[in-house]
Amino acid sequence: MSPYAKTVLRSIKMSLPRFLAIFAIIALGVGFFAGLKVTTPSFVYTADQYSKEYRMFDFKFLSTIGFKQEDIDELAKRTGCVVEGAYTADCSAFLGNDESSDTVRFLSITKNVNKLKLEAGRMPEKPDEIVIDGYQLSTARIGQKLVISSETSEDARDMFKYKEYTIVGTVRSPLYLNFQRGTSDEGSGSVSYFACALPEAFDSEYFTEAYIYSDTGLYLYSDAYKDWAKGAEDQYGDVLEDVVNERFDKLLKEEYKKITDEVDDHWDEIDDGWKEINDARKELDDAKKELEDGEKKIRDNRKKLADAKKTLDSSKKQLEDAKKQLQTADKQLKAGKKKLEKAKKELSSTKKMLDGQKKKIADGRAQIAYLRKTLPPEQQAAAGLDAQEAALDQAEATLNAYYQAYNAGYKSYKDGKAEYDKNYKKFKTAKAQYNSGVKKYNKGVKQYNDGIKKLDDAQKELDDGWKEYNDGLREFWDGYYDFAQGVNKMYMGVVEGSTLIESADSPDTYVLGRDKNTGYVCFDNDAKIVDGVATVFPIFFFAIAALVCSTTMSRMVSDERGII
Repeated sequence: MSPYAKTVLRSIKMSLPRFLAIFAIIALGVGFFAGLKVTTPSFVYTADQYSKEYRMFDFKFLSTIGFKQEDIDELAKRTGCVVEGAYTADCSAFLGNDESSDTVRFLSITKNVNKLKLEAGRMPEKPDEIVIDGYQLSTARIGQKLVISSETSEDARDMFKYKEYTIVGTVRSPLYLNFQRGTSDEGSGSVSYFACALPEAFDSEYFTEAYIYSDTGLYLYSDAYKDWAKGAEDQYGDVLEDVVNERFDKLLKEEYKKITDEVDDHWDEIDDGWKEINDARKELDDAKKELEDGEKKIRDNRKKLADAKKTLDSSKKQLEDAKKQLQTADKQLKAGKKKLEKAKKELSSTKKMLDGQKKKIADGRAQIAYLRKTLPPEQQAAAGLDAQEAALDQAEATLNAYYQAYNAGYKSYKDGKAEYDKNYKKFKTAKAQYNSGVKKYNKGVKQYNDGIKKLDDAQKELDDGWKEYNDGLREFWDGYYDFAQGVNKMYMGVVEGSTLIESADSPDTYVLGRDKNTGYVCFDNDAKIVDGVATVFPIFFFAIAALVCSTTMSRMVSDERGII
């Protein structure tokens, strides 16, 4: 062994701790360098496997008019990729018994893109069940209710079919590769966590976005993938624009057709409206003529009733005069009857007296005749028969005079009785005429009163008719005004609708690649940061090792100066 070799070995042996320290520092730097250099590829590999297993989207399609299922099918057909429509809606919500609300982003569960990784519980089976963000929330939330707050805007609330949802599990989503959940117009403005529900949980006529998965097999974050994504973005953007514009043109045609159909329907309604207006006008005119004829008829009948009233008043006066005359005649007849009865009674008494005197004279003459037959002349003279007979003649002459007076009185009575009977008959006839007149008068009064009542009822009916006519006329003009307003509104609606359709701008479309996803970009940045640390950190250790080596060598040279 040469002296130099021996010297070196002796120096190493004497400074072995120093050499071991230098070796350890260099080994530590190399280890850090190797470990950190492996970390970034491991990160990327894990993310690549995760994105492929759960089919993370390659592009997110957005349109200002949303997407229908036929748009999704057409996009899938034209791109040859897996395309699936989805819903996204933000809201303010209360979780469980929490007193403060959180800003929650609701996502619809998709089958073939952005698959969810179930961490605990189960997947939703009903529209009012959800799974929640397993990174931000614990499994203790399973079974609790998520209630949408009234602070949520009306447009956002309209996106949900239910007010509250039951949590049935926790998941991870490839849409979120880090802890950031994005921003929102709802609540605090920063999304606290996401929740996933079945598509049936949303109340929307169209999908809010569409996700496309190409299954390229390219490595995540690789230049090949970036080059492919750049070309595919332009290609798919053209396809998206064509599909959306086709639906937009279809919507415009449908709206034009709606307008033309509405115009046709409105024209029919306008024709029907004009017919109704003309019919209503004719009915009103006919009703007015009937009312005017009714007024004239009532006026004529009132005049007739007024004339009838005058006739009744005149008849009433005549009846009152006739009644007075009848009452006077009745009194006179009663007085005449009483007089006749008195005269009859006196005549009867006088005749009875005269008949008695006549019998007495006849009896006296019969007695004188008997005595003349039975008595001798001398006794007849002595008896004074001649004087008695002369007295009887005188009495008979007087009686005859009384009979003449009686007969004259009886004749006067008979004449008076005949006059009475004649006047009584006239009285009865006049009374019958009076009663008939009274009956006719009462009948006329009743007819007059009935006529007045009928006229009053007719007047009331006429007044009601005029009121109904005026109400109908007012209703007619109100209807005419509403009709005119409706026609004008229809014309304005047609003009406005046509103007809006003609001035409608083509819908905007957006193709967002993975490089627009916050989690994807942040994960790439984090990997690059680790890669940067892997580059810088070992240099730091190498510099320390170099410094230590330099110091050690300097001391060794100093220690061996005498030998050198």
